[in-house]
Amino acid sequence: MDTFEAGIRDILNEIDKLRTPGCLDSISIGLFTEGKLPDKEKRRAEGHLLSCLYCLKQLSDMKQLLYYRKHPAAVSPGLLDRLKALDRQSGDK
Repeated sequence: MDTFEAGIRDILNEIDKLRTPGCLDSISIGLFTEGKLPDKEKRRAEGHLLSCLYCLKQLSDMKQLLYYRKHPAAVSPGLLDRLKALDRQSGDK
């Protein structure tokens, strides 16, 4: 299992390396997700998302966060402990 988790971490770290100065900021991604981005900025964001894996991942993450904010899901204590442990491990790097 640890090898699987390490593989996922490596892949996500590789995606983070794809960020460029032209990438969307988190506020723009949030506004885009909620359909509140002005038309000109929306067109730019759509064009950028077609070619940027980093921003596409950020958009996916934002959609998940907004969904679970509106629809909280119960998390088992064991899973919560494991997630906290993973978070501590990622903070050590």
